[in-house]
Amino acid sequence: MRLGGTLAARTAQPLHAVLVESLHSTQALLTRLESGVCVPRERQREIVRLLYVATRHQVKALTACLELEGLE
Repeated sequence: MRLGGTLAARTAQPLHAVLVESLHSTQALLTRLESGVCVPRERQREIVRLLYVATRHQVKALTACLELEGLE
């Protein structure tokens, strides 16, 4: 339920919890990508590489957000 562009506090999970959950999931994806991915076509390799780079950036961004004080 959205009220005034924000989630209603009584139904929303705390932002910190969402960020932590997202960080763990993103780190798991990064670990999986780093362990190697087989693609059937060469052009698919670039897509997976872009996903890898974006995932690395996402981990950095989530980590930085979790270090912010007063974020709610």
